[in-house]
Amino acid sequence: MAYSVKNLQESIKKVDREILADETKRLLVEDGLIKKNYKIAEIQRRIDSFLNQDTKYTDGFLRAFDSIYPPDGARRALLGKHDEKSELTWREIFVNATVDVPSRTLVASKDIEVITELKRAFITLVDSCFEDSREETLNNLRTITKILGEK
Repeated sequence: MAYSVKNLQESIKKVDREILADETKRLLVEDGLIKKNYKIAEIQRRIDSFLNQDTKYTDGFLRAFDSIYPPDGARRALLGKHDEKSELTWREIFVNATVDVPSRTLVASKDIEVITELKRAFITLVDSCFEDSREETLNNLRTITKILGEK
């Protein structure tokens, strides 16, 4: 299930907002983000304001992080653990490339040796096809796809 601000809003509507406001204040004071004399009424006002915000773009951003940086890009972004300069792992690249492509053949295979060879094939494919130029890389990938598609 994807992270969603809308889900958070719905959850807030189901809980006692006074308790939520008290705990929010306690944690924000503890973290040094607000002063101890900050009014609970102001926290409650901010909760109400948050509940009335349109979240479609924020939810879209979270889904985009999940899509671009699988498997948990939104969670990492919310935790502040995403760095644009950090490299994607092989797993993230492979998951991103295959997340929307079902394969009955792969689902049925739990053989570790087959999985290991698939990993080697993927790494070899990447190492062999990727060039400095995007166009050359795409051409190489399309050529390999065409060759492998001709059974």
